[in-house]
Amino acid sequence: MWKILVQGGLGLLILINNDLPDPLAELEQYLTDFDEFIKETDVVIGVTRMDISPSPSLDDYYNFLREREQMCPVFAIDARSEPDVLLLLDALLACLENV
Repeated sequence: MWKILVQGGLGLLILINNDLPDPLAELEQYLTDFDEFIKETDVVIGVTRMDISPSPSLDDYYNFLREREQMCPVFAIDARSEPDVLLLLDALLACLENV
């Protein structure tokens, strides 16, 4: 199903709810499921609800990605905020310019 969803996609934005019981496991699942697509394009991660659940921190996300040898931008965002969503899109476009 994921292969159908990414057809024609320029890149991938992943939103992770930090209020989940294990948001890093959720991120790992997405990174694994979209691994082939990410290798062809790029990925940016937006972490939501950090105001409600500050742990894991952004540093924890970067450490997790470093262990996977898969560095990409990670931002704390409010998915309801247009400027925050535009930040993710701008970051993805910037990454794609370097691919």
